[in-house]
Amino acid sequence: MVLPGVISLSDHDRVVAVCEQCGAAYAAVRSDGTLRPIGVETCSCGSDEFRPLQ
Repeated sequence: MVLPGVISLSDHDRVVAVCEQCGAAYAAVRSDGTLRPIGVETCSCGSDEFRPLQ
């Protein structure tokens, strides 16, 4: 059951994103082909460049 206003995510949407600058890892979702860390806009180092964990 999906609640109104809540985005439903599949396993394919959830990934681990790694900061390109410092290597910190964040839970993330794929949105429009980009990685968006969950709950933060940028890494704690200030970078906003992420790659998927391989």
